[in-house]
Parts: sequence; C-alpha cells; structure tokens
Amino acid sequence: MSNFAFAFQPAVIGGVRNNGAAIGLMAEHGRFFNANLRFGAEATSGTNPVLIFYGGKFLLGNLAKGVPVSLALSILGNFGNTFHAGFGIALNIDRIFGYKPLFAELGVDLLEAPKLQAQLGLKF
Repeated sequence: MSNFAFAFQPAVIGGVRNNGAAIGLMAEHGRFFNANLRFGAEATSGTNPVLIFYGGKFLLGNLAKGVPVSLALSILGNFGNTFHAGFGIALNIDRIFGYKPLFAELGVDLLEAPKLQAQLGLKF
C-alpha cells in the first residue's frame, strides 16, 4: 500500500476571506519538485457560507534563514444560497515568527469579483 494517503499534513486556517471572517481545515501533501498539493474547506461569514478549494503551492525561494515563500494557486467553489466558482492566487510564507507550523497567506480570490484574502494557519 502506498504512503500517499498518509502523507497529507492537516492545518487549521482562519482570517479574512471573500466578504467576511473565515475558519476552516486544509490538508497539504509534501513537495513534488518544489510543489505541494493542497485542498480544504472553510466556513465564512459572507453571503455564501462555505468555501472549498483545491490547488497547488509552488516554492519561489526563501526570505531569510529558511523561511520559505511560495505561490499558491487554487480552484475555488463558494456555495450556500448560490454557487460561484473561480480561482485564487496568494503568497504563502511558512515558518513565520520562527515557528515551523505557523504560516501566513495573502492573496486575491477571483469569484464574483476580486476579493482580498489574508489568513494565518497552524499545521499539526
């Protein structure tokens, strides 16, 4: 049996996303040629309360002393009263404040209209 199914690292994420506060869970798979597979779901306080995403994270380089910076690209689905599909692009910084499981993400969700997203996450 392959170890692929057991190699996903879960994380709790939260912040501001698509018209409101958001909190959710995501999973990320280790590096394939400097790229990670990631997916998850978030509950939001916006008009459509559920956001799901599936995409990749591509290593760009290091800021300083082993602080990786990556580009995250995602396919998004936002649903509740209505359904909207779109894309997301974000800059992801791992190991912020020198704490390995902590990461920050800042980007734009392109659903109905472009919306800023800013989040913190904790891998476990």
